[in-house]
Amino acid sequence: MKRSLVLISCLVATLSAKEIQIGVVLPLTGTTAAYGQSALEGIKLANSLQANLQNGDKVNLVVIDTKGDKLESSS
Repeated sequence: MKRSLVLISCLVATLSAKEIQIGVVLPLTGTTAAYGQSALEGIKLANSLQANLQNGDKVNLVVIDTKGDKLESSS
């Protein structure tokens, strides 16, 4: 009985998990690309080490390249 309750609760937690998208806005090309690339590597590493939150939600990264341009990064 306990085993079935544990399995059911795990199944419900898995089914109710959402995907949360987090925007990552970095200069991946242009004059400051080196800084953006290294920051992106660190962010991806952290996400791969713990891609799920405590409540079971999954974190997806949405990467946007600003091209090192002030106008591009503000829009």
